[in-house]
Amino acid sequence: MLQNTDYRLGCEIGLYGIYAELPAFEIVNLAHDLVSAFTAKVVTLKYASGSSVYTNDTRWSIIDNMKTEFNRRVNQLNADPVEAAKLAEEIQAFVETVLDPLIAAHTLGANW
Repeated sequence: MLQNTDYRLGCEIGLYGIYAELPAFEIVNLAHDLVSAFTAKVVTLKYASGSSVYTNDTRWSIIDNMKTEFNRRVNQLNADPVEAAKLAEEIQAFVETVLDPLIAAHTLGANW
């Protein structure tokens, strides 16, 4: 076992749902993974060929700001699994309600 690694299950620290049976360190890792994936998606959209269809959308500034905010927050987690779970949920909700609809609105009918 690694020192300072939190092996408590989510249910032991008051978390439920998908986090209940995950060790605390995996919950923190999940938040880091989600921020990395979100950032990669945003950066890809920003610099890809034809990116202006995304970056000129009124939602883009919110998306770009949230990229910065999510990265700031993940860097301040201090291995706190409860805060990591909150951040993970927020990222997933933001992707589902803002980012994915933006992508869908500009790629319908596109041949990928």
